[in-house]
Amino acid sequence: MKIVFTKDDVPAVIRALDLYSRIFIGQYDHLNWDIRLNADEKKISWKEIESAEIMRTFLFKEIRDILIPDLAHFDLYASHGIWNFERNDPRAIDAYDLQQTIRFTDAWFRRPEGGIGVYFSKPWIRGRYPEVKVEITGTRSDYQMMIELLPEQFVILKEAAEVFLHAQCQEFERMFAMFTDDTNALELAREAEQYNVVQKPDSEAPAAALIKCLENQEGGKK
Repeated sequence: MKIVFTKDDVPAVIRALDLYSRIFIGQYDHLNWDIRLNADEKKISWKEIESAEIMRTFLFKEIRDILIPDLAHFDLYASHGIWNFERNDPRAIDAYDLQQTIRFTDAWFRRPEGGIGVYFSKPWIRGRYPEVKVEITGTRSDYQMMIELLPEQFVILKEAAEVFLHAQCQEFERMFAMFTDDTNALELAREAEQYNVVQKPDSEAPAAALIKCLENQEGGKK
């Protein structure tokens, strides 16, 4: 099947896949990173943002201690590494495969002269599925990205978008319910929602727009 994204959709696709794989491997600190990115300094002070983040961090740590007990003595950035096949859900690696190819193709199209950083690194595909085919048409200021992928990869992409939306809306119970059915973990996630410092994204926000884009194309997938 083929999915088409606009230039404005691509960053959201990359962020969604990145967050999805990081939650699987235990890097819950990125939930706080995303909230900071969406914080409106004109409506809420950094003191309030940091105070809420301290409470969320404590609760996220409690959740991870339940879901990934091996990481109990480490901070929220810790993980077993993305390519740890014995410990990680295979969807984490599949999502990272998608992310690598999309960001690589996008980076070299926008900067054909190359650059420094992981975006320009050749993808190392190690998941269950072959590397997706990605093509970009247009100009660097206005382009479309076409991704040809398997139905199983589309499911992962859509799940990643849903996780991304729940995280942006700080709907942590619904988000973690996509990873576990542990009642204690979900109760802690619901408690974390009390420390909401960011308004719910509108229909044009990146995560919401990505969901809409995928739903519009899902009905006509080939």
